[in-house]
Amino acid sequence: MKRVISIGVYFLLSIGCILALAQIFDPFVKERWLPESSWEMFLFQQEKRLESIDKDADVVIIGSSYALYMGEFNGVRNASMLAWQAPEILRFIEKRPNTQFIYVFSIRDVLDIEKRPRPSGVFPLARTVAIERAALQLALGLRPENESPRRGGSEEELEFVDRLAPKGRFSDLRRDVIPTQLREEARDAVVDSVGRRFSRFMTSAGQPNVSLVFMPSALFFASQTEGESIPLAMDAQRLRACEMEAFKLLQAGDYKFIDLSPHLSSEAYRDIMHLNPRGIGQARSLLFPLSIYLKYKAKRDIWGKS
Repeated sequence: MKRVISIGVYFLLSIGCILALAQIFDPFVKERWLPESSWEMFLFQQEKRLESIDKDADVVIIGSSYALYMGEFNGVRNASMLAWQAPEILRFIEKRPNTQFIYVFSIRDVLDIEKRPRPSGVFPLARTVAIERAALQLALGLRPENESPRRGGSEEELEFVDRLAPKGRFSDLRRDVIPTQLREEARDAVVDSVGRRFSRFMTSAGQPNVSLVFMPSALFFASQTEGESIPLAMDAQRLRACEMEAFKLLQAGDYKFIDLSPHLSSEAYRDIMHLNPRGIGQARSLLFPLSIYLKYKAKRDIWGKS
């Protein structure tokens, strides 16, 4: 028993030291030292946004990176975060029953629904500890500064990327990231599991304060994945098959959602999962009427009107 108590005391003291020492480095370490593509930087950026969002936002866009890049418009705030997973997003929503959410989801959310939430993606204290620990490690030279996205692919893979979306549609700055991105997105894409995962996702996300928006990937419009035999093409085929199966279930069920797919094309994407400025503009115009309705609904609920 004494050993357990000692371990608990040491753990709490360690957290206290991390938080206390971090305040010394706080003014200059985080913005300057946290790698742009690190999980801790994503947490830090969201933490800053939440300071104002939790105070006065009545309508909020939520989701992973594809939702974050839609930005804010018509007074709608954006609490999305890069690399955020569906179980963590849904926990965030559960804690805010009085906020109206526009949840922009994709096949990635469906595939991620059975993952265990990361503490730093759910709990404010764990988020703060993760940020401060990373900042201290960087300041003390205990962690490499450069954590840029993994790039590269064989010439054969890059040629396949160009066939998915002819050169000039995908951003030239993203082209050499897409092979790695595609492999990672397809790592757990198993068509036979989509029905189970989809049902669980829709049950969890179908809350009264949540408006669902289906965000297709670029593969949704890319029939060129068929008939290719290189491993990367097979990854694309599996991911696309999962997405089409989830979309079929979405259409067949009695679900209320906004479907962005009829209004987008492969020309709207900067890479496999993210829209380019043109696509973002199209998505915003489609969501504008919803934002007006939800802001009205939020005000009506506050004043108790039926």
